Amino acid sequence: MSIIKKNKESGNSLQVGSTIEGKVVARDRSSLFIDLGIQGTGIIFGREFYRAKDVIKSLTAGDKIYAKIIELENEDGYIELSLRDATKEISWQKLEKIKNVKVLVINALRKRKHISHFNLEEALEFIKKVNPQKAYLTHISHYLGLHEIVNKELPENVELAYDGLSLNLFE
Repeated sequence: MSIIKKNKESGNSLQVGSTIEGKVVARDRSSLFIDLGIQGTGIIFGREFYRAKDVIKSLTAGDKIYAKIIELENEDGYIELSLRDATKEISWQKLEKIKNVKVLVINALRKRKHISHFNLEEALEFIKKVNPQKAYLTHISHYLGLHEIVNKELPENVELAYDGLSLNLFE
């Protein structure tokens, strides 16, 4: 019985482009296998594996990950997955836990998109959703621009972090 039929019978509907949670079960030189529970087994391989190799190399069996579905069932019966962009997503249920925090520290590597880090636009969008009193952008690279110029372009409650910055979270 195909994965698609099983999912329809159990009431679970998978869609290409949706994000799914799973646990790493195995890894070899060019593939990462993900246990998706009742949904079946997912695989990240080929171009998707290569694009996410920096993230994948730190994963071990049992690690929980989020991945995007790129094919519901390939010729080997696996659900093909991609870590691209999915590593940046967070469900609204989890986001609600940090909504309206006093201080948020988040990465914003550069202005262009990156496979596993927020770019400036994504970080600002995330900050807007969380609505912290104050947000600091960290893990920034020289590709973001000059510190003084970028800081002037940021919303009032957001600023770039810098070496030596210390925060008193108990005020």
